[in-house]
Amino acid sequence: MTHSKALFSVLTAGTLWSFGVLTIRYMVDPQNYRWQYLFFRGLTIAGILCIYFLAKDGDRFINNFRRIGMSGVIGALGLVGAFIGFIWSITLTTAANTLFLFATIPFLAAFYTTYSKRLSADAESEHFSKHGPPN
Repeated sequence: MTHSKALFSVLTAGTLWSFGVLTIRYMVDPQNYRWQYLFFRGLTIAGILCIYFLAKDGDRFINNFRRIGMSGVIGALGLVGAFIGFIWSITLTTAANTLFLFATIPFLAAFYTTYSKRLSADAESEHFSKHGPPN
């Protein structure tokens, strides 16, 4: 994928996703039908992803889906939690507060990754200092 095509894809996706806040904020009493919105939003996203992967993978789609593994299940559960948290937060607090917290996610992920790698490296060096390098 070329740089300009990737940039266009990211900007388009960000623009389309940002309408979710407006949609919820302009609903009349959105707290009364959070779960319905979550259901149809999730169903739409799942449908679009299945169509994309069917077009991309063809016959291998079902086999690839079955090989998702534990990391795929954990990722899917994290996405479900993010969807639920987004809808609940946007209906219970201001849009600015919710979007500010969402904007901090990449920084928190970078901090967590750096910290967990440092812990892993420290544990590995401690193991080698006690047991020596592998043969």
